[in-house]
Amino acid sequence: MARPRLAWLLTVLLLPLTARADEKPCTGRNAGKYYDLNGLQTANDYKFKTPEGHDMVLSACKSVSQETWHLEVEDPGQVGGFVRRDHGDFSLGQKNTTLSFSSRAPFHPHLTFTSGSKCVDANGNTLDHLRGSTEIEFVCDPAAGNGVPRLIAQLPPGGDAAACAWVFEWRTKAACPTSEGLTFGGVVWFLFISSLILLGLYLLVGTLYNYFMLGLARHRRAAALFRKQRDVPWARGMGEWERVVGEWTRWRI
Repeated sequence: MARPRLAWLLTVLLLPLTARADEKPCTGRNAGKYYDLNGLQTANDYKFKTPEGHDMVLSACKSVSQETWHLEVEDPGQVGGFVRRDHGDFSLGQKNTTLSFSSRAPFHPHLTFTSGSKCVDANGNTLDHLRGSTEIEFVCDPAAGNGVPRLIAQLPPGGDAAACAWVFEWRTKAACPTSEGLTFGGVVWFLFISSLILLGLYLLVGTLYNYFMLGLARHRRAAALFRKQRDVPWARGMGEWERVVGEWTRWRI
């Protein structure tokens, strides 16, 4: 009874560790392929210009390193990118490390930033219900190195002051499928499977040992006890009595 409990306890303890180990930021699997964008994390942010010449700063898989100025968001330390406007920085959205993928081939990995600064309307009035957001599509390009993000569109039309949503294309070798390699999750999974195999072997060997070795020992003890009983006078007498009764029975028949 204790052995099934041991197996159940081992399963309960190791499965949560395996699940947590698989949750590596900025990685994902799609169409049987594994992607890892963590190589895009650098000490320096990626910097470029908007169509009207404002500085734009963007990071991947981490928050921006550059100091922000007059950024009106709940958590400035978690900003994934910003535009330096005339009256303060505008957040492109909070950092995100969960990959999504295009619905059609070649299934490019994406990062989506949301919950940026509050947007404004055509008259410059703040819109409390609408916040800045960003969509980054990563395109596999082995020759590009880490590459740099390229601004594809900013919406709505009307210039930098009205922009509230941005779309980037980022050609980079990091967007190419790669091997998962040896991870903590893989090690935990290997140990879990090995433990189950060892537990199964232990149960099998224990069962065979009990059946053959202990069973044979019981038979040997029984045979030895029978031999000892035959050496006792009353046991020999009982044996002689059984022989006489058997012969008398055959004679009657």
